[in-house]
Amino acid sequence: RGDGPIRGITAIATGDGEVRGYMGNPSIELPPSPLGKLDVGRAVGEGILAVVRNSPFQRQPYTGLVKLVSGEIAEDVATYLADSEQTPSALGAGVYVSKGQVTAAGGYLVQLLPGASESTAARVEQNVQALPPPTDLARQGLSPDEICDRIMDGLSPLNVAWEAPRYACSCSEDRVKRTVALLPENEVRDLLETHGRIQAKCEFCGVMWELSQSTVEQVLEERSSTVDSPPSD
Repeated sequence: RGDGPIRGITAIATGDGEVRGYMGNPSIELPPSPLGKLDVGRAVGEGILAVVRNSPFQRQPYTGLVKLVSGEIAEDVATYLADSEQTPSALGAGVYVSKGQVTAAGGYLVQLLPGASESTAARVEQNVQALPPPTDLARQGLSPDEICDRIMDGLSPLNVAWEAPRYACSCSEDRVKRTVALLPENEVRDLLETHGRIQAKCEFCGVMWELSQSTVEQVLEERSSTVDSPPSD
C-alpha cells in the first residue's frame, strides 16, 4: 500500500498457479516516466509492502513487512526477499504496453538454495546481467523453459516441475451470504428497506452478486436458529 494515486495493489497466488488481484484505483492515467515506460513508482508512491505466506507446515501464516524502496514491483519484492526473508534473489518483471493495450508481460525469480557454491552464484549473476528486460524476452516469443535455460546457462539445470498460471476468482453467492450473516441485523434490515435487496461487488473479478429480500431473510433466519440452538451433549 502506498500514498500514490493508485492507493494500493493486492495480489493473491496459490501453489496451484491460480492468481487474482486488484488495484485501489484501476482507472488512473499517468504520463510515461522519463525513460518512456509505465511510471509504476509514481503511481504507487511511498508506503509498505506486505507479504503473507501460508504453508501447510505452519500453523500461522508468515507475514513480512518492508518499506517500499521505489514503488517498482520487481525492485520492491527483491528488496523484501533480501531484507525480510534474507534470501539472495534475482527478480525481473515487466509489462509492455502499446497503444493502451498490454501486448507482453513476463518475469523470472531466481533464488540460491542452501549449499550453492560461490561459482554457481557468480555464473547465475553473470547470466542474469546478460539478459534483456523480461518484456523483451516475452516479445521475442521465448518460452519459460527457454528463459530458464538462459538464466541457468552452463549449470545443467533440471526441470522438476511446470505449472501454467491462470486467473481464478473464489467469489461466490455462498461467500456473500456468509458475509451478510456476520453483519448486525439492524444494518441488514436498513439495506433491505432502502434497496429491497443486497448487492456486493467482487473487487477481484468485478462480478456483481445480488441477494433478493427473500434470500436475505432466509440467511437471517438460519443465523437466528443457529444462535438460539442449545448446545448438544
